[in-house]
Order: sequence, then C-alpha cells, then structure tokens
Amino acid sequence: MKTSQQQVCLDFSGAQARQLAAWLLALECLLVALFLLNRSFGAPFRPINNLLDLDGERSLAVWFSATQLFVVAVVLALVARLNVDRSVALTRLLWLVSAGFIFLSIDEALSMHEQVTSVLRHLTWVPRFRGDHGIWVFLYGLIGAVLMLMCLRPLLAWRVRRPYSVACMFSGFAILLVGGVLLEVLSYQFIRNRGRPVLYTAEVCLEELLEMVGGTLLLYGALLLLLAESAARATGGVAAVEAARLSAKAD
Repeated sequence: MKTSQQQVCLDFSGAQARQLAAWLLALECLLVALFLLNRSFGAPFRPINNLLDLDGERSLAVWFSATQLFVVAVVLALVARLNVDRSVALTRLLWLVSAGFIFLSIDEALSMHEQVTSVLRHLTWVPRFRGDHGIWVFLYGLIGAVLMLMCLRPLLAWRVRRPYSVACMFSGFAILLVGGVLLEVLSYQFIRNRGRPVLYTAEVCLEELLEMVGGTLLLYGALLLLLAESAARATGGVAAVEAARLSAKAD
C-alpha cells in the first residue's frame, strides 16, 4: 500500500481479494481433510499429530484462525485511518472493532476462554453448561451484547454506506459464532463424554471449519472496505487537485 496526503492506492483489486478468499477456503478444507485422514489411520504421523489435531489447542487450524482474526484487525485499523467522511462515530467504531478482533485473535491462540471457565468454575452461582463447561459463553455474551448496543447506530450507518462489504463481514461473524459458540455449546450439552466418538469428530470438524470460513469472510469483507475507502480517498484527492488547478487558472 502506498500513501500520501493526497491519495492512497492499494496494490491489489477486488478480484485478487476474491482469489485470496478462494485459496483460504481451499486451505481450510485441506486442514480438515488432513485431520480426518490422520485420525482414520490411527494418527500414525506422531511428530505432527498436534499440528493436525483440530481438537487441540496448538493445531495449525488454531494458529490459522488466530492469524486471520489479527489480519482482519489490521485491515480495519487501516480503514479507520482512511475513513473518508471523517465521522467520529464511524472512526471510533472501526477502532473498537479492530481492538475486538485483536482480542479474539489472542483468545484463539491462547485459549483464554477456557482459562476463564477454569478460574470461575468454583463459583456455584455462575451459569454453565453440562460438566461445568462453557462459563465463558455467558461472560463473553454479556460483554458482546453491551458492545453491540453501544455500537448499533454507527453500525447501521456503516451498513448503509458499504452494504456489500459490511454484509460479508456480518455473515462471516455469524458463521464464526455458529462454529465457535453454538456448536461448542451443543457439544457441551449433548456430545462430549457421551461415548459418541464419530459424532464428536464430526462436530469438531464442522466447528473448526465454520470458524475458519467465518474468518475468511470477515477478511474478505474487510479488504473490500479497505479498497472502497482507498478508492474514495484517491478520488477525493484527485478532485481536490483538479479544483485547485482550476482555481489557480481562474486567478
């Protein structure tokens, strides 16, 4: 990316963003396929079992998802810097969402939500799911609901301004929530420790795949936002230069 006071130009296009998303989706399917292949043969690749295990905390899929979320945060920070109409509310929203994705990236990499459950498990009044799992869901859900209410108006304004890009991001976040929260809750309640290894394996695959696919859609939408803001800034810069030239000629 090249920047100046007059304009911003990006060295990629919408078509390249789509191509990147397609390659990421293919990689995500490959990670799931390698996990199933390794498990179906009794995990013979012992030196790399931890990397292939989608149910592990240090797998390639975990680091892949964490990296995706961090890149989304960086892209949204760039969008905040390029916010063309300089709306304070929209700029603050972008910085807040960017910070939120940095937190989610760290949480994914370090499994902080599981540590939250471990710390609060001894508090009997804290809501939880079967087997003392999922305390983090209630805490994260409460924080997320408060932030959503705080950001609702600027979110709606941004939805009107960049409908397709924001729709991609909303869809990606919804898919990520289904994989990372809903399926995990269902696993806590009905699958884990129930003697259903095939069903549990299927749940793990779908959960991790949806998280990665959601991250890809988030990244794609964020890149489209960045492209749109960059184009708007560049157009504004060209218009300003032309107006100055005409004014000088008139004088």
